[in-house]
Amino acid sequence: YQKLVADFQSMVEQGAHTVAIEYASPGGMAHGCFEAAMAMREMADANGVQIVAYIDEMAASAAYALASVSDIIIANPMAKVGSIGVVVSLYNELPKKIKEGAEAIFVYSGDSKVPYDSEGKLRQDFINSIQEDTDALYVQFIRHVAEYRPMTEDEIRDTQAKMFRTGDAQVKGLIDREMTSAEFIEYLATLSEKKQEKKSMSLFPWGKKDRQMSQEEPEVSLEEPS
Repeated sequence: YQKLVADFQSMVEQGAHTVAIEYASPGGMAHGCFEAAMAMREMADANGVQIVAYIDEMAASAAYALASVSDIIIANPMAKVGSIGVVVSLYNELPKKIKEGAEAIFVYSGDSKVPYDSEGKLRQDFINSIQEDTDALYVQFIRHVAEYRPMTEDEIRDTQAKMFRTGDAQVKGLIDREMTSAEFIEYLATLSEKKQEKKSMSLFPWGKKDRQMSQEEPEVSLEEPS
């Protein structure tokens, strides 16, 4: 995310009037995602820069969170968009090792330091705390999209983190237009012609309102599960 913002800032400083970002990504880490998206939006607003997002293959979860701040979101007819949700993957092999004869001894201070019960399973109160965190991040994600897309929070929540093909995504308000790759290149050319005095630049590709995610600590991702 830091490199993305730095590259965007560099283009703005070079005088770009339009920055096009291509997305082909199932998502990524939650930490830093919203901050990066808003940083790009703020730089664009302060410098009169238009952000154009092109979803060539997929923009899911964190990738969509980034794309949502664009002035216009365009998708390839074969693309998929959405997965506005949060997932935490917890893998625990301790019960299996105990069953095989291993002994697990934890010496600790603080009742919540160790998330395991006497059988090596994750305690329910630990799982509940993770659920609270994901719920809070989910609300943040919904509000983020609602701020920049012509959708209400209820409409975004009703998507239930599903992925949508381009046509359905446009009907729901997740994207604005549908274009093939060739059509998108022509579209960028028309933008350049309209503002010949400045530059049009692209960020291609990113492991991709109108404008308006292990205790080890578990990794929190905004991504489409495989």
